[in-house]
Amino acid sequence: MVVTGVVPYDDRNPQKMVERQLGHRIRFPKIEFSVHVKTLIYEILHLCPPSRPTYKAICYSDWLKLTT
Repeated sequence: MVVTGVVPYDDRNPQKMVERQLGHRIRFPKIEFSVHVKTLIYEILHLCPPSRPTYKAICYSDWLKLTT
């Protein structure tokens, strides 16, 4: 939410929200984001916690490398 300004899943319809989460389908706002930030957000929101990047991996992500 901090990067995009919106929550990753629309919670107005809880059933659809859960379906999108289970399907790992993430919608981004229409404004343009880099592939690096989209990839990082997608990985952070992975359904299976062990598959998510570690804090260290996030810190060394391509997107954060570009912001320093």
